[in-house]
Order: sequence, then C-alpha cells, then structure tokens
Amino acid sequence: PYQQDLSEFKDKLDTIPKGHNSASDYHNIMIGILEAIFYPNLIYPIKEEHLHDGRKRVDITYQNASHTGFFEYLANHVISPFIMCECKNYNEDPGNPEFDQLSSRFSVRRGKFGILLCREIEDRNLVLQRCKDTANDDRGNIIVLDDTDIKTLLDFKINNDENSINEFMSNKY
Repeated sequence: PYQQDLSEFKDKLDTIPKGHNSASDYHNIMIGILEAIFYPNLIYPIKEEHLHDGRKRVDITYQNASHTGFFEYLANHVISPFIMCECKNYNEDPGNPEFDQLSSRFSVRRGKFGILLCREIEDRNLVLQRCKDTANDDRGNIIVLDDTDIKTLLDFKINNDENSINEFMSNKY
C-alpha cells in the first residue's frame, strides 16, 4: 500500500548519514519523497537540470501543475512555473552561499520560488532571516525544509491530509 511506502521513506531517510559521501543518496531519496508528498501539484521531476549550457545546475526541478492549495497560490502570486530544489546533506545549517546558489537559479522564465532541503536546522531564526533577506532583496522566495519537516509532511500525506500539507507550506512561506 501507498502508506507503507511513505513510512519506508521516513525509515530510509534516517539511514542516510549526513555529509558529502552520502549526498547522492540524500538527493535521490528527496526526489521520490517530494514527488510523493506534492503529487499531483508538482510533477515531472528533473534531477540535476543543467542551466546556461551546463554552467549551472539545479539539484531537482519540478513543474508546478497545481490548480489548488499552496502551489496554486504560488502560481497566482509568485512566478513559479517550476519549483527548484537544492539538497544539502550537511552537518550544519545552510549558510549564505546555499541561499545565494538557489536564488541564482531563479528567473522570470523558470520561476522565483525554491525549496532548500537540509538535514537539520539548529538556528531557525537565522535560517528564517536568510529566507527573508532573499525575498526582501527581490531575489525570489525560498522555504527551508529539514528532515523533521519532511517527516511531518509525509505523515500528512499518509493520512491523506492535503489541507494540512497546504497549511504547513503556507505557514513556512
């Protein structure tokens, strides 16, 4: 059953060690997890999409196909035909370079919204301020999701609670 598969995502996420050596494993599982949580709103994931003839890349890009909920709100208020995601399997909080990297992938054609995925957030206030800095400088909008957030979203999906997923994402935004 679908619910069992989602619980297995949570267990598998816990087995992936933090750090550079397991970055590919983290990246791969996040593609499946995000697709499971956000389908049918986000579709057609592209792993390591190359931009500017390969001079830049995005870890994961999804097409925003939503007609309801949070991603529909984005489509109506933020340029967001595509949702760009960066995966950071770090031992520490994402810093300015990680926010700058993701926001540098934004454009009027691709979109100006992204999700920065990381394992754990120690200083939530600083991470939130970095999100605000990016938005206030009109460089786009970023939401940061850590493993705890991902597991919460998976639990909502297991319970077929789309309203809670939309509310959670709206609150993060």
